Amino acid sequence: MELLLPPPSLLLELPGEPPVAWSRWLESFEMYIVAICLSDASEERCKAILIHNLGVEGQRLFRTLGPANTYAACMTKLNRHFTTPQSTILQWIVFQQRQQQTGESVHHYLRGLASTCKFGTMEDEFIRDQLAEHSNNPKVCEKLIMSPDNLPLSKAVEIAFQIESAVDLTSQLSLAPPLPSQSTLLTQTLSSTPSTPDTGFPPTAPK
Repeated sequence: MELLLPPPSLLLELPGEPPVAWSRWLESFEMYIVAICLSDASEERCKAILIHNLGVEGQRLFRTLGPANTYAACMTKLNRHFTTPQSTILQWIVFQQRQQQTGESVHHYLRGLASTCKFGTMEDEFIRDQLAEHSNNPKVCEKLIMSPDNLPLSKAVEIAFQIESAVDLTSQLSLAPPLPSQSTLLTQTLSSTPSTPDTGFPPTAPK
């Protein structure tokens, strides 16, 4: 009997490095397989579950690794890819090409940058400049470019979060139904008030 347990988070939904290290994600995934009683399932089913949990970008990356007909072969290729050390030159190229994707939050974008950027004391400065150049929000880029050269990364992140929150709030307000005007409310009130029937006789004076 299979248990209804939530799977681990998808490995890689957007371009960049996985937000959770491959070794930690793999440990969670293998525990999930055992917990839902699939450790004895067919190779084909285990392979399908693995590929599904790679996420959209993870699946695209997996297809570039070549054919893998079995679950074990898939694991071998993924292990080889995520555990092979990358050169500093390659890391720098990947870092410079990393752009914030449409719909990707600042938090997720910076987390991906931090996982690829290993440049010592210059790391914060590089990430700040990358955010200023490749943010998907022109207002963030403009604000950071106009900031002083000694702007710390923490302040740049604060600025980006504030602008992102303001944009999200504006978007939510634009989707909300407009409030009725005073004239509309008055019209609705009058239309809901019962009218006095016309009997043809003048109104009776109070006694």
